Amino acid sequence: MPLAALDIFTQRLPNVLVGATYLALLSSFGLTAALTDNGPALLRSVLCIVASFAIHLAAYVLRSLGGGDVKLAGALGAALGWISWQAFVAGLALGWMLGALAVVGLRQVRRDNLANTFVPLGPFLLAGTFTVVLLTGARPEP
Repeated sequence: MPLAALDIFTQRLPNVLVGATYLALLSSFGLTAALTDNGPALLRSVLCIVASFAIHLAAYVLRSLGGGDVKLAGALGAALGWISWQAFVAGLALGWMLGALAVVGLRQVRRDNLANTFVPLGPFLLAGTFTVVLLTGARPEP
């Protein structure tokens, strides 16, 4: 929630908070994988970081996203990837769909210059991730 609120009001995602998210996720997943002998879930999580970062970096290069959204997407990819490949795809797709609906809704309601302002994707990516985590119970597939 703090990240979503910061992104909405300041259109910034501080490196300290996003970096702490990576550290917390990877250390807890690494410890859990070691204790439960679930290396495949840890590997999938790391691969999802790379995939999510690459996908969102392409959007950043096309000037569709901010750099904070790219960094956040990698961390969220780790959380979703820990659960499954399906959760990874569903969580990020849901975030993008929620963001698109917000932009379309904003443009329908406001037909002035404010309708073309930048809408931060971070809160929508967070919402998609939390929805998938809550629906799946956050248990990793073997």
